[in-house]
Amino acid sequence: MNKLTLPYREAKPIIEEADVLLFKGTALFSWAIRKLTKSPYSHVELASKHNGGIEGIGFNALSGGGSKNLARMVQKGSGVIDVYRPVFMFDTLKYNPLTKQGEVVEHNLDARGITSTMRQLAGMPYGVKRIWWILKNNMLFRRWFINEKKLANDQTGDIVYPVCSTAVAYCFSKNNYDLIKNKADEWTVPGHIAMSPLLSYMFTLVWDEEDERLLKAGKL
Repeated sequence: MNKLTLPYREAKPIIEEADVLLFKGTALFSWAIRKLTKSPYSHVELASKHNGGIEGIGFNALSGGGSKNLARMVQKGSGVIDVYRPVFMFDTLKYNPLTKQGEVVEHNLDARGITSTMRQLAGMPYGVKRIWWILKNNMLFRRWFINEKKLANDQTGDIVYPVCSTAVAYCFSKNNYDLIKNKADEWTVPGHIAMSPLLSYMFTLVWDEEDERLLKAGKL
């Protein structure tokens, strides 16, 4: 993937509702997720327009479900956030047993519906145990001895609560837009979302002195 960096002030008017924000975190927890999931990404949120600005909405390990000013996030982590764009429309082929033919089904992106679903999850706690559950059951040797029937019914502790990637996958699925075929939302990690054929990498957000000046002047 060819990396394209874009200062936040230039990227802001380009970012659309429900663009996917994938984070390459460097903190210890983020590093562990990246290594264990074999992905450059440790976190994911959705972009959403609000009061003339752009927010990152999703689930954070420290605060649970909520929203943050995207400009502040880029200021704190220049070069950390990659922006991916969902395709606006795609077709699937569905077999009709009555006509005994394949029929084309059109799927349209409901961007506001996707971000509204995420906002409805705001205030829920972060599913810390779900992270351990996903990583534990993806360990190489453990996978050989998994009881899949028992695993499907596992409701241990706060496992029902979402983490960043499962929440994003759920919000798309809830609005008839399945990012990752043949993978349950509950098993989704940030790296899976980045590999979705329905997403395209756009650019990486960076912060410079002009962005800083505009933010202090209240123009970002």
